Amino acid sequence: NYPEYPNKGSVSIDKTASGSHFKDTGVADVELKVKGVPTTSPIDVVFVTDVSNSMAWKAGTTTFDTENSKMKDLQAAVAGFANSYLSDTTGILSNNTISLATFGGLDKDHLSGTLDTYTDATRTLLVGSDSKTDVINKINDITYTVSSSSVYLTFDGSTPTGDDVTAGNTTADTNYGNTNYDYAFMETADVISTLKSNYYSRTGISYDDSGRKIYVIMLTDGAPTNYEGYYYNSRMSSTRPDGMA
Repeated sequence: NYPEYPNKGSVSIDKTASGSHFKDTGVADVELKVKGVPTTSPIDVVFVTDVSNSMAWKAGTTTFDTENSKMKDLQAAVAGFANSYLSDTTGILSNNTISLATFGGLDKDHLSGTLDTYTDATRTLLVGSDSKTDVINKINDITYTVSSSSVYLTFDGSTPTGDDVTAGNTTADTNYGNTNYDYAFMETADVISTLKSNYYSRTGISYDDSGRKIYVIMLTDGAPTNYEGYYYNSRMSSTRPDGMA
């Protein structure tokens, strides 16, 4: 009886017998039903999401439209993926998980070319969740508000205000308005490390020996505008590092 049905690798057996004519004929009807759960390798998907201010634009434009933004499109896509990927479509648990992380921003110190601690825009929202509800709620909690020339961002579903860190505002302590791949890669490494550590703590088995696989999907609307601590725009082309788009 191990593993217990419907876990991966388990088998369920159901046997019934009918002997309504057994006394007269000596014949009984026996029905045996066997169901098995495939031992497919579970997958851990990590979504790394751009939250720079251009994600509040309407797709194909440079116009802020928080109700019809690229972020809204992204949120719908992740929700659709979660509904399918974590669904019990075969009568068994999927055993897959989804992690969510975000990236963006530029510390003021970076303007001098010094790589510093990455900003609050770069954070882990969820690690190794098999709950469709949790994944969808977390991704939908990313919220933009546009006020005048400033873009405000929160991660808890609340309406952002001027008290929150702004995107596109270089006088703020941190700046969400930059597409920083360095931050994305650093946060991804942290998520993967946590995934593996949590798995070992839960099972006593090394993640690398578990047969699980990790896939990282980066969701962004453009090439990086910030690279190894350097900020690039048309006024600073002389400081553009090699290989930066």
